[in-house]
Amino acid sequence: MNTSTVIKKIYVVLLFLILVGCEESDIVKVDFLKSRNLRGQVKSVNTEVFDLQKNEDKLEVGPKINSCYFYKNSITNFNKYGGLTSEMEFSGRGDTLRVVQKEFKSDSSIITTERGLQRKGSEEIVTAFYDDQDSLVKADIIRSNDTGNITWERDKFHRISQRSIFLKDNVLSKIVYEYDQNGHLVKESHYSKDSLPNKAITRVFKEKYLIYESTMDFRDGDTMQFINRYIHYRMDSSVIAQDDFEGGITQYQRISQFYDEDSVLRRRVATPVGSKRYNITIREWDKNGNLIKHKTMESDEKDIFEVTYTYDYDKEGNWLEMKSFANGEPNCVVTRKIEYY
Repeated sequence: MNTSTVIKKIYVVLLFLILVGCEESDIVKVDFLKSRNLRGQVKSVNTEVFDLQKNEDKLEVGPKINSCYFYKNSITNFNKYGGLTSEMEFSGRGDTLRVVQKEFKSDSSIITTERGLQRKGSEEIVTAFYDDQDSLVKADIIRSNDTGNITWERDKFHRISQRSIFLKDNVLSKIVYEYDQNGHLVKESHYSKDSLPNKAITRVFKEKYLIYESTMDFRDGDTMQFINRYIHYRMDSSVIAQDDFEGGITQYQRISQFYDEDSVLRRRVATPVGSKRYNITIREWDKNGNLIKHKTMESDEKDIFEVTYTYDYDKEGNWLEMKSFANGEPNCVVTRKIEYY
């Protein structure tokens, strides 16, 4: 197994450690349900995807299909702390495509077994270590013949000051974080395995608002600079981000975000500026944080593509049925059966 493949797998494990919870209350207390926008003490979610058809003036549910946008046929189980314990994915015909099983041990180890169609199962053991404030400080990873670990160092305010990834005791990468007196992350220094810097990110804040961000990328034997300047309008909670790429200040991205009275993001508009032809992207969410519209259109507004989503909710605020329509035509319907503790 080559080094780049191992690095990718270790990063996947890192993401898993951040998101997943454990059965033992003194091990992990991170809620995986939030990342899936699930509310309440969810025990399991059975998701099925079907074609949606129009018959005269009526909508009819068609045959089961493999997937629709972000959704696949799957059964997902969680423990009482919101930690993902198992997940199975299926094709529209019912064939098992992927099985993931996670076993949580009282010694903080997590055994993950994953099996996919037409391939042998793989096993990895992750042993996570936490400090007295229940934050990750180290994770040991064993997968096949490879061993590695990730360490997190924290400052006196319990913020991450350094994250390092090792493979068989050799440093693969390291990131050093620096904060200002107000607690804003103002600098990230990225280092490769030979201790040479490969990226530096600096940020400037005014009060609580980010107003300037510069990224210097030193990889691939060349240096590139990417600059964002942010202008904040408090009246409508919108944000304008201006991007410069090596002096190309005439082209930038205008991003406007609009929130409701509960500070929930409800609408986002991304408009490139400085080009003769460009696409405007508009996304809207309902009060539960679920996407209800994704729209793209060219600058002349002649070529418009719009996908809309409608939902039926249960009493916990989780949707049980989602219908999607592409330019007004029915596309698919996704149903969910949710079981609670």
